[in-house]
Amino acid sequence: MTKQEILAQIEVLKEETKKLEELANKSEKFEFEFTPYHTYMLETHTHYETCSVKEEEYIRHGRYRLTEEGAQLSLERNCKANRLEMLAEYLDGLKEFKEGEKDWYVFYDYHYKKWVTGGSSTSFFPETVYMTREIATKIANMLNNGEYEL
Repeated sequence: MTKQEILAQIEVLKEETKKLEELANKSEKFEFEFTPYHTYMLETHTHYETCSVKEEEYIRHGRYRLTEEGAQLSLERNCKANRLEMLAEYLDGLKEFKEGEKDWYVFYDYHYKKWVTGGSSTSFFPETVYMTREIATKIANMLNNGEYEL
């Protein structure tokens, strides 16, 4: 092997080393793959559409879905959660989860076939609307007697 071939090989190896270092230093955070016109974006509380552009703000707000069914499911679930949160705020009982405090919520118990209250001071569920105990009890009663619907 000539000196020129050796130097050329060294340059190739330097490039390969640089690529490997970049891979080693690359963030290991999960990234969403985006397929234009095959990804759905939640536009409003009742509407979704296919989209052509990946926007970091939409990812940060959790507005992309991979299927039409997923978009529809999210809209329905979000609408119920928003109505529940709206009622809890209206009744002046909406609160942020605080570890160590009893944080209350309402949920539908399919075994008893009615809305009931639950509380936790140690477990945070991001999809849960937290409120005071009094408001949780009031809302469960409102949902059970048909005074309010989600």
